Amino acid sequence: MLVGKPIPTIRKILHQHPEVSREESQTADIISEYFSHLKDFSILRNVGYHGLVASRKFGEGKTIAFRAELDALPILENSREDYGSEKEGVSHVCGHDGHMSILLALAKDLNDNPPAHGTVCFIFQSAEETGEGAAAMIESAEFSNLGIDECYALHNIPGLKMGSVHSKVGSFACASVGVVINITGKTAHAAHPEDAVNPLEIAIEMWKQISELPDNENIADFALVTSIGLHSGDRNFGTSPAEAELMVTMRAARTADLELMKEACAAAAASLTVKYDADLKVNFHEYFSATENADLIEGLKKACSHAELPFQEMKKPFRWSEDFAHFSKRFPILMFGLGSGVHQPALHAPDFDFPEEIIENGKSVFFELYKLRSPF
Repeated sequence: MLVGKPIPTIRKILHQHPEVSREESQTADIISEYFSHLKDFSILRNVGYHGLVASRKFGEGKTIAFRAELDALPILENSREDYGSEKEGVSHVCGHDGHMSILLALAKDLNDNPPAHGTVCFIFQSAEETGEGAAAMIESAEFSNLGIDECYALHNIPGLKMGSVHSKVGSFACASVGVVINITGKTAHAAHPEDAVNPLEIAIEMWKQISELPDNENIADFALVTSIGLHSGDRNFGTSPAEAELMVTMRAARTADLELMKEACAAAAASLTVKYDADLKVNFHEYFSATENADLIEGLKKACSHAELPFQEMKKPFRWSEDFAHFSKRFPILMFGLGSGVHQPALHAPDFDFPEEIIENGKSVFFELYKLRSPF
């Protein structure tokens, strides 16, 4: 199916067949088939859900890993291209199809021009969008046995000059967590609201307290709280409702600050439980630590110079989150942003489509990084 096909064509195949987190079996099959036609690559399957690792030892030296994501998003695509998503309501509008293609291009280059030293590992991670895949991978004994010394990754960044590279030491992408607060009050006749414990009123007060958390003097860096949803009651105009559900996302540049916000959220819920004689339950979902880059930035600068691509050192982390952070528990990591065009639609927008022009840019930076860490 894939033999002899150019990388942009494979990218379109991946784009046509998107799969959401923890369901990426067909995507993993495509990747596995590609590596089966390259020389001397060993393939590990089902490492952390549908995760896949393809590795090849060229000689003595470091084991350098490069990582991409397998999963797509549950978003209806708005595309007129003949390679548009064939799965209704699922699409690669975060560009993971492009990230995978960059790794495939790098694998082909290393296969055709094998270096004399080192081992390369290509990590294709399941369930990045839900924050589950990397954590599952690093718990695998097979993954630990790979002996990875360093790991690199990228993410395309709409709004930035095409082919430009952006990174920094320390916090590269924010920590975040989804919060669901379930509130149970007491019903009453709508004509006598004074007899009710109205969960909607409690939810509004809870939101006010949560939304002010980023201004807390104990929060050392950037923080943000975003309302996601609020539901209470049905079309029953004679009854004050008993239940409400408030959903928010909290994020912070530092993992420690996010932990403080989680604690404050739980404390606010406990306080309102007593104040209103209600029941508030707080649950946290899709937790992401901040992605903390190791001090490998000088190598990235050199790689960009050799690849003739502009490098810009970031002042602040990106607001979005990445579960690439989990890999830092096992080895040093470095992630960078790759500009995908000033006028490129935003990530997760229904009209987003990964620009194939930057496949070569990403591949070139990774190729130069490997040469620097494991000389040819």
